[in-house]
Amino acid sequence: MNLSNATKVGIVTFLSVIILVVGLLWKSGLYIKAYGYRIYGNFETVSGLLLSSQVRYRGYLVGFVEKIEPQTRRIRVSLIIKRGVVLPASSRLRVSFDGLIGEKYMDILAEVPTDEVLKAGTVLPGYASRGLVDFVDIGTQNLEETKKMLETLRNIITSPEVEKSIKDTILRLDTITIRFDEILSSVSKFTSSEEVSGLKDSLSSISLFVNDLRKKLLNPEAVNDVHAILKNTDSAMKNIKEASDKINSIFGSVDGMMQEKGTTTDITGLLKDTRETIQSVNKLLSEPEVKTTIKKTNLALDKTNRILSTIENTEFVPYASYNNRTKNSNNFYDLGFDVKYADIYSTGIGLSNRSGKDKLDYLQQGIQLNQDIVGRVGIMRSLTGFGLDYKKYESLHVSIDFPYDKGLNLDCRVKYSPFNKGVFEKLYLMLGQESVFRENSSFVFGIGF
Repeated sequence: MNLSNATKVGIVTFLSVIILVVGLLWKSGLYIKAYGYRIYGNFETVSGLLLSSQVRYRGYLVGFVEKIEPQTRRIRVSLIIKRGVVLPASSRLRVSFDGLIGEKYMDILAEVPTDEVLKAGTVLPGYASRGLVDFVDIGTQNLEETKKMLETLRNIITSPEVEKSIKDTILRLDTITIRFDEILSSVSKFTSSEEVSGLKDSLSSISLFVNDLRKKLLNPEAVNDVHAILKNTDSAMKNIKEASDKINSIFGSVDGMMQEKGTTTDITGLLKDTRETIQSVNKLLSEPEVKTTIKKTNLALDKTNRILSTIENTEFVPYASYNNRTKNSNNFYDLGFDVKYADIYSTGIGLSNRSGKDKLDYLQQGIQLNQDIVGRVGIMRSLTGFGLDYKKYESLHVSIDFPYDKGLNLDCRVKYSPFNKGVFEKLYLMLGQESVFRENSSFVFGIGF
């Protein structure tokens, strides 16, 4: 069928109107307004956001901005979301932009994943990203601050006083460098000289001699022998002095007697020479330096004897035990030693893994309070505190500790030694309780020596 020109024009016009109407509906968002749902956001600032700006979720277009309402304390923005778009309830809003100077749009951020769905009418918190203008403003402020800093620095550097101080400092550094170089050169020459080499050899020889002498003095028998020899020497010198006095007296008498009887001059001279010789020996023994030397030697030997006596009275007592804590079936060991001196003082050092790691667990200083009780103070169970040991019987040993752990605590232990003789004399069985008055109290039992 042939259509007239008027019919063709009418059909084209009708289709154009329909296309125009559909385009207007699409651009105006009337379809989304009719079938979508609304959510709201509160902002401090929207940074140039416009009406009809896009709303995106994970970069996907889901709606547009319907209304922007400035209020006294905030700006309320109304958003229309397409029907069927599901948003998480934990979403937040952000005013963002494409590029530095691109179009502003509303971005929906899902910060916390959740299965709860955002409902229509929900008010979400929002904020605006900083734009190019904000960066320009911040940059301008920074430039102003930098300008002030540079002006201040320039004023300081160009100051005549500062310039003079810098110049003097550089000159002093140069002088110090030259002198230091001279000192290093002198030290290098000195250390490479033959005198220093000989001094090092001499010091090495002296060190070897002192070390050898120390080893010999550590032998109590040798020290006692030397001490006895010096005492005998002192006694012998006294005897020599007394003998010289007697001989001097005898020769004096003989000299007088010989003169009375008219003895020859040669014999008299011989007696005089002998008397003078003995007087010289007597004078030498009476010199303060000789007496002081002998006295200092005796004092040094007395000190050496006391040191050796201290070593002799020192007792080294190692110990080890394997224990079990009933609270959590925790097995741990204790390993260490006690150094006792003169049965009065003691120092204990021990390791343990009761906390799960090998570390210093015990470091205490003890003192004998009476015949049966020893007091201790220091570190126990890796905590500071003090304790008491009761040792009235050889086979029974009771210990009470007071470690400080957020308040004073109480631990008690009883050690029993079933064997009094033989190889297992030092073996003991232990039963105790930690943190007696607390909820986490636990019994501990073990075996050790």
